[in-house]
Amino acid sequence: MPAKDRKTLKQYFEQGKKPSQQAFDDLIDSSLNTMDDGFIGSPTIGMGLTPINDDGVIISAFTNNTGKDDDKSLHWQVALNRDSGNLEIRRCKEGNIAPAMIIKHEISKSESKKSTGHETQFNGLINYQGRKGSYITGEVPADGRWHDMLGERSDLQDGCWAFEIVAGCGDPNCGRHALLVATAIHCFGSRPQIKKTRSNYGLWGNRLCLRWVKMEGVFTCQLQIKTFFKYNEGTNIKFQIAKLWDNPLME
Repeated sequence: MPAKDRKTLKQYFEQGKKPSQQAFDDLIDSSLNTMDDGFIGSPTIGMGLTPINDDGVIISAFTNNTGKDDDKSLHWQVALNRDSGNLEIRRCKEGNIAPAMIIKHEISKSESKKSTGHETQFNGLINYQGRKGSYITGEVPADGRWHDMLGERSDLQDGCWAFEIVAGCGDPNCGRHALLVATAIHCFGSRPQIKKTRSNYGLWGNRLCLRWVKMEGVFTCQLQIKTFFKYNEGTNIKFQIAKLWDNPLME
């Protein structure tokens, strides 16, 4: 039976009236049932939602809900795929429902070998003010010496690697600044390449330098950065690295 609003339910139970079996049925069907409706809650998990059909919908967003499943004011849905565990945010427009974003629960080995081997999928254009690589972030002294960027030797892994690097340093008191954007790649330590774009303020030697260093005994390289000239004490090079390739062993 369809759910009834509060005004209708109150009329069933007004003083002097004898509620019918149908009145009690409507009251029950208009109330939330944690077992049938897929709702649970506890201090540990907070509010829990479980899909109650194969479509996997757990949340729907309306601009003006009429209580009907085919309501044209339905704009968005959040759904959980029971088989894969993927979370989908679906766009609903003119009766068409399609995923706008898919967040994967895990990536299978078969997916990792294909172009679908990613954790989040957006079906549409992305408009953002900026982006920041978070694979590795850090800072090293701007002292004119080479500094490792990829961690200790034990952290380095064999394979084919591709990185995007953004780095910068500056000493406002002396008018010395530098920026660098680069793409760096190598295949098991062989033929390492760096393509970079640099800018600096002040002397030519204020610029940033980047290089690969082949590691002995392993099939990989270390990425290093430095300033050409030494900056004043306390000035650091700040850098952020994004990983552009996620299958180094080509499995």
